[in-house]
Amino acid sequence: MIKRWVPDIKARKGPIYQRIADAMAADISHGTLNRGDRLPPQRALAAAIGVDFSTISRAYAEAQRRGLIDARVGRGTFVRHLRDRAPTPSSSASTDFMVNSPPNVFEGEAGNTLWNEVSRATVALDAKAFMRYQPPAGTIHDRDVGAQWLRQRLSAVSAEQVLVCPGTQSALLVVIMMLAAKDDVLCVENLTYPGIILIARYLGIRLVGVEMDDQGAIPESVDKVCKEHRVKAFYCMPTLHNPTTRSMSLKRRMAIASVLSRHRVSLIEDDNYWPLLAESGNELPPLSSFLPDQSFYLSGLSKCLTPALRIAYLATPEKSFAERAAVILRATASMASPLSAALATRWIEDGTASTLLAAICQEVAARQSLARDILPEQTKHTDLRAFHTWLVLPKIWTRAAFAERLRADGINIALSDAFCVGVAEEAVRLSLGGPPTIGDLKFGLEKIASLLRSDLSEPSVIV
Repeated sequence: MIKRWVPDIKARKGPIYQRIADAMAADISHGTLNRGDRLPPQRALAAAIGVDFSTISRAYAEAQRRGLIDARVGRGTFVRHLRDRAPTPSSSASTDFMVNSPPNVFEGEAGNTLWNEVSRATVALDAKAFMRYQPPAGTIHDRDVGAQWLRQRLSAVSAEQVLVCPGTQSALLVVIMMLAAKDDVLCVENLTYPGIILIARYLGIRLVGVEMDDQGAIPESVDKVCKEHRVKAFYCMPTLHNPTTRSMSLKRRMAIASVLSRHRVSLIEDDNYWPLLAESGNELPPLSSFLPDQSFYLSGLSKCLTPALRIAYLATPEKSFAERAAVILRATASMASPLSAALATRWIEDGTASTLLAAICQEVAARQSLARDILPEQTKHTDLRAFHTWLVLPKIWTRAAFAERLRADGINIALSDAFCVGVAEEAVRLSLGGPPTIGDLKFGLEKIASLLRSDLSEPSVIV
């Protein structure tokens, strides 16, 4: 039976859709709405309040994002009990396509089941044992399990080569400080991770970009830069590149390795996204596997499991490099959080990491399918296993004007400027994992698609 419910939104502030969601939360808290109540159809509620259908659709999506309701295909929308709700971020009036994070997989019945599994693995951890300082590189056990995780990619890596770091950004800082100093040159792809741009800026290190094609860095361009500059290291992301989602072919990886070997230039390989390919069974060997004596390999858990787990593993060429890296890690971050490191170890050992990764890959597939259906084909440049997509804008748009128009609708995106070493192209990155629910994602993608198909990039001004 459908609950007769009309929210009182007159005294509330903010956008109408958010006032409706706020009223719903209040009525659930006060007992006006109870677990299992079936809410009015969206068109009926729109008519009762006197707003358009899209406003109610967005209100229901916001309520679902907060964990207040469940939408069941063919049956309707139902109230959830407060204690059934998985943790969700605080309410926001914007739809975030900017921060590149894995999608939320803790919604609905399947999400609750998954959250219970994760919670059990977490609660079972004996936290008392980790409330003290530990070695900068991590405990022997944590490093051993980290090496075990990395051996899915680097078969010969040992625990003494591995450091446990408080996130990939920290690991990247450690490696760059070890290899380069002020005024030195690092070679990067001309579209690269914003984190390395920031590190280089603050350390006074010069970045020189290399040209890219559909497979990433072009070997001839890397060779040219190495000939023209005293390059200390080449940083790249060969697998599901951020922001373009491109992956180097096996032939390309071998060609890049040959160039670096010839010039004796160190490789810094950022391989954060490989688990998304491993789940499909189609991953290629890391670039580092062709240059074991020159490579620093980084792989974190924030992009494949959860941003809340700020743990990354850094594999160095040999033990002596790991010892030097540990000194820098101690100077810059002291150590990774012992509790986080222990939790990462437990999740890897008991299979929680694999369970969570499988759920994320399934959600990524659903989100990419939605993006494929909604966004214009000619603008998309994406690997369907990534949780971000690269949009090359139609000629009528500048990236700044496009972002400004979306911002007016409460949608945030990442402009190419954040990734560019050199002249930025008219393109933007969308994080499909950013919007908390499929409903939020659909709402944002439809707005973006509508704008991409529009004829005018700037409103006309009549004088």
